[in-house]
Amino acid sequence: MAYGARLESVLGASPRGFESLSLRQRIKLMANNYSKFKAGIYRHYKGPLYLVLGLARDANEESRTAIIYIGLQLDEAKKGPRLAVRTYSDFYAWVDPANGKAIGEKESNAVPRFEYIGQTLGKG
Repeated sequence: MAYGARLESVLGASPRGFESLSLRQRIKLMANNYSKFKAGIYRHYKGPLYLVLGLARDANEESRTAIIYIGLQLDEAKKGPRLAVRTYSDFYAWVDPANGKAIGEKESNAVPRFEYIGQTLGKG
């Protein structure tokens, strides 16, 4: 049951701001807008592995969707917080491996910034 529907059943009417899309409509919209997204393990074009946890929305700008992920390398290379955030479009961008700048997918030297590996690393 959606949050708004629960409030409606308690309050007897749809609370202001909760007259939004049904849960089914939201799922369908997300599936269309974020069809590339899969939670799991990704390899960055430079080699490190990352566990993608999920999608998030920017609390200050609802039109901006981000991907939340965490590095799987347990060395001291990166100091500070381990969770990372990138916009959806930046995460799935194609880059020039020489400088990391986003370029068109059809460029001869373009590689995906992150490549999906799977749900697990497997044995080996």
